Amino acid sequence: MVLKEELLPLLDELWYPSESDEPIEFIHVNAADVTLPLTPDSLAKLLSLDSGRIVEKEPTKFWDGVTTLQDWYDETETERTKRFIRLKEILDNRLTGQQYFEVGEIEVDAYLIGSRSEGELAGIKTMIVRT
Repeated sequence: MVLKEELLPLLDELWYPSESDEPIEFIHVNAADVTLPLTPDSLAKLLSLDSGRIVEKEPTKFWDGVTTLQDWYDETETERTKRFIRLKEILDNRLTGQQYFEVGEIEVDAYLIGSRSEGELAGIKTMIVRT
């Protein structure tokens, strides 16, 4: 199954929780001329981003807080967490060399990207609002 087709049902109405819950989008990039692992500068060039404030973090930072079921969660929170767990499983199984980048300071664009095959990168993107 194509990764995008596998992820889209999970991403539909799945919001990343922060000060302002934001949708999660699938991203796919042809990166034949890019050296891996990515650096903040190579990510900026690849995605046409402002390289002024790009920080690489451990991929686990993206998943912290969204993949742990709590006994006090209501049905909606439990379902959301299960969807995040499934999303992580799929990305872990389908992408290698995953990297996590944050772009910005208050309205932070978050990119979780990995390799699918030679010259092909894919992953997810969302915004995390921190005040």
